[in-house]
Amino acid sequence: MKKKLVILVVFALFIGACQPALTPIPVPTPMPVLTPTPRLTSTPRPTPICSEIKDTKGVSMCLVPAGQFTMGSNDGKIIDSFLAGSYPAHVVSLDTFYIDKYEVTNALYKNCVDAGGCSLPGDVSKYNNSQYANHPVTFVDWDQATAYCAWRGPSTLPAVAGQVRLPTEAEWEKAARGSNGDIYPWGDDDPNKDLANYGQNVGDTTAVGSYEKGRSLFGVYDMAGNVWEWVNGWYDLYPGASANGNPDYGTKYRVLRGGSWHYDTGYMQASFRNWGHSDTKSEYYGFRCALSAASQ
Repeated sequence: MKKKLVILVVFALFIGACQPALTPIPVPTPMPVLTPTPRLTSTPRPTPICSEIKDTKGVSMCLVPAGQFTMGSNDGKIIDSFLAGSYPAHVVSLDTFYIDKYEVTNALYKNCVDAGGCSLPGDVSKYNNSQYANHPVTFVDWDQATAYCAWRGPSTLPAVAGQVRLPTEAEWEKAARGSNGDIYPWGDDDPNKDLANYGQNVGDTTAVGSYEKGRSLFGVYDMAGNVWEWVNGWYDLYPGASANGNPDYGTKYRVLRGGSWHYDTGYMQASFRNWGHSDTKSEYYGFRCALSAASQ
C-alpha cells in the first residue's frame, strides 16, 4: 500500500513538472475618469418656447432670462488639443438678454449692404443667388458681423435697451444649452439628421429654421450645425485652466460656436469652442446678433 502511494506521489510530481508555468494576467491601467459637466437641476426639459420680439429692422429675437447656467465642460481636461479650451465647467450668471431666433441670412445681410452699412461677403455666389436668400450668410469675417449688428441699431422698444451687437460667448452658450447643462441645444440625445445640419449629411447650408426638433430651450434655431457663429470674445482660457505653454490663447483669435454643415458631432456640443482670425472668411462661418434687456 505504501509502495502504491509513493508511486502516485512521484507520478503527480512528474506531471506537475511537465506543465508550463502560468503567466499572471496583467491588470489593465485604469482609464482616466472624466467628470461630467455639472447640472444645476435635474428637472425634465420643458418644451422650447421663444418669447419673441422684433427689433427696429423687424428681425425676430428670443428672450433668454437672467440667471445661472453651466458654461464649459470638464471633458476636455485630458485632451491635448484645442478641445481643452472648453475646460473647466463653471457656473456663470447673466442678466436678461435677447438673441436672434435665426442665423443672419443672405437676405437680411443684403439689406445692410444696400443701405451702405455693410460690405459684400468675400464670396457672393450664394449671396447673389435667390435660392439661398433664406440661408445663413457666409464668407463674412468678424468685423463684418460686428458691423451688421451695429447697423441694426439701438432698440426703441420699451422692453429692451442698448445697441444690437454680437452675443458674448457666455450669452451664446446659455442660449444654446439652457440653464440645465444640456450637451446640445435639444438636450443630451446624440445628433441625427432630424435635429441639425452637420457632418455633410446635406452637403451645404440649409435654410434657417429648418430643424424644428433641434431648437434650444429658448426656441432658438440652428445653434448646432449649419454654420459656425462668430461671437464677441477672444479665444482665451477659462478661469482655472492652464495654457501648458501654448501661446495661442489670449487676444490672437476670435471665438466661433456651434459647428457647421461640414463638421461632425463633437464640434456641435454647446460648450465647444472654435477660433479664427478676425479677418477669416469661410463658407462655414456665419453669425447672429444679441441685445441687452432694459433692466441692465
